[in-house]
Amino acid sequence: MKILLVEDEEMLNGITAKYLRAENMTVDTCFNGQQAIDYVNTSSYDVIVMDIMMPVMNGLEAAHAIRMTNRKDSQTISIIAV
Repeated sequence: MKILLVEDEEMLNGITAKYLRAENMTVDTCFNGQQAIDYVNTSSYDVIVMDIMMPVMNGLEAAHAIRMTNRKDSQTISIIAV
């Protein structure tokens, strides 16, 4: 399973990514909503785990922008808000 982890708190980002990788998941990490959109535009993910309150672009705005992309999976990809 390939996961995009979007969390602005560096320590929490690292701990969560480590835990997910220990469960044999592939994890890409980024630190704000704009970066999440950039990642989604260049790679495919099974799940996006996204913080709500982040700098640059918050999680709700990023989730909405991801849903509005022209990707064929933009409406079906799971986005989990934390």
